[in-house]
Amino acid sequence: MHGCNYLFYVTAHYSLWQKDRDLLYRHKVEGTHNLLAAAEKARISRTVYTSSVAAIGVGKSAQVVDETH
Repeated sequence: MHGCNYLFYVTAHYSLWQKDRDLLYRHKVEGTHNLLAAAEKARISRTVYTSSVAAIGVGKSAQVVDETH
């Protein structure tokens, strides 16, 4: 990232029915943490982060879900 001003992070691990929650956590949370730490070290001035519905999960029929789900 050295020499770059911007970071566009478009996460790619997509699974609504992930049975291995630890794997999803490592990719989504720890991976994002590592990437943002590297961006900070490289002095990236702006980051655009795009996630997916898989980060929230699927609720029961007609149930509205948010980040706390």
